Amino acid sequence: MAGHKKREVLDPFILDSSGLESLFQVVVHNDAHNTMEYVTICMMKVFGHSFQLAFKIMLEAHERGRAIAEVEGESRARSHQDQLVNLGLAATIEKL
Repeated sequence: MAGHKKREVLDPFILDSSGLESLFQVVVHNDAHNTMEYVTICMMKVFGHSFQLAFKIMLEAHERGRAIAEVEGESRARSHQDQLVNLGLAATIEKL
């Protein structure tokens, strides 16, 4: 139908008082002390990723030194980074 605009659905987790919160990527880094299995389990636990996705992220971090585990609003990204660090992983966030 001409003239009708599609309504945009906004994720309530990335809203702030100005409209939209900036997006950040949560980056997991390779390290010399965590096993591949443990990192995979952490990806599943923290982000709720499937085994296949968690394994893919872990493998990319292992082979390339870093991998993007998730892209999300700043508050969730900081929370997830904290969870990963508390589990003994090396993780950072980067603004997009």
